[in-house]
Amino acid sequence: MKRTSRSLLWVLALGLALTLLWRKMRLVVLVHVTWWQLVLLFLGLAVAIYLIFDVLLDRARRM
Repeated sequence: MKRTSRSLLWVLALGLALTLLWRKMRLVVLVHVTWWQLVLLFLGLAVAIYLIFDVLLDRARRM
C-alpha cells in the first residue's frame, strides 16, 4: 500500500474511532474511566479499524 493511502487510512480510522467513542461518552462518564484508559481505548479502537480497513482494501485490490 502506498504511503499516502496508509496515512489516509489512519485518518479515517482515527475519525471513525473518535465518532464511535463520542456517541458512547455517557457510558464512559458513568464508568469513571481515567484519562489514560480512555486514550488506550481510543487507540485500540483506531488500530482495530485500521487493520479491518487494511485487510478489506487489500482483498479488494487482489480481485
